[in-house]
Amino acid sequence: MENRESFESGWDIGPDLARGIAAREMEAWFQPQVEQDEQLAGFEALLRWNHPLRGLIQPAKFIPAAEKTGLINSLGNWIMNQACLSLRKWCCRGAIDVSLAVNVSAIQFDQPHFVEQTLECVASAGVDASRLTIEITETAFVSDMKRTAAQLRELRRAGMRVALDDFGTGYASLVCLATLPIDTVKLDREFVVQTIAEKPAMLESVIQMAHRNGFHVVAEGVETAAQSAFLRSAGCDQLQGYYYGRPMNWDAAAALIEAAAGTRTNLLPKIEVLTQVGTDCRNRDAPGQVPATPE
Repeated sequence: MENRESFESGWDIGPDLARGIAAREMEAWFQPQVEQDEQLAGFEALLRWNHPLRGLIQPAKFIPAAEKTGLINSLGNWIMNQACLSLRKWCCRGAIDVSLAVNVSAIQFDQPHFVEQTLECVASAGVDASRLTIEITETAFVSDMKRTAAQLRELRRAGMRVALDDFGTGYASLVCLATLPIDTVKLDREFVVQTIAEKPAMLESVIQMAHRNGFHVVAEGVETAAQSAFLRSAGCDQLQGYYYGRPMNWDAAAALIEAAAGTRTNLLPKIEVLTQVGTDCRNRDAPGQVPATPE
């Protein structure tokens, strides 16, 4: 442990991240999202760094450095491109109803050409924009609420859905719901776990409030059968979390879609097996890799 901590403390992540992007070490992974009846609805696309020495690195380790160094735009454009290409490949395999959510950094969202680049990505892939959800946190709104609303309306006019991510962790979330063109409320993991354990009636009220105002509700961080049962009985529209599958690579996600096609049986056993397989595989059939030169 001491050697590892020393190794981490001496890690200059910024230059290493630039090197990793140039070396095409980034990968797109996918975490399943299920409907109330536990049938597959789609995935959230997640970024992973497959470092040659450190192994698979979670985004929490390198996204702050990417935002600080300006590499976040290259990474954000890449994961958006991968999401669109994945949707196209799945559609070509007959999975026309699979949806995909992509989390967008507040810094990336604030770029002047973010909307144009996103729409160009969707158009180039030739995918149905309605299958794509853009997830943003309230930090994306604080600088210019009016401009943010205009950008979101443009994305929605193109057919995309917009989700307010990490709901329950900030102070301005209700203001955002009242002011901005949002389709989906995505409940934060810690908020879900804590309120189910301590104040379940509060969580039920939040879900009911969202529904009364026309919002779709997704809960993340679902880790147990009891949490799943509570959320489904409370009317939560979709669920995501380790109970339904850890993030998996493209091969495993494609296999899960194939297993889900034309069946109404519970997919939990298949998800568990495919998740285990996916964490041991590389993206052999992934649509592409990060550009060698950051934009």
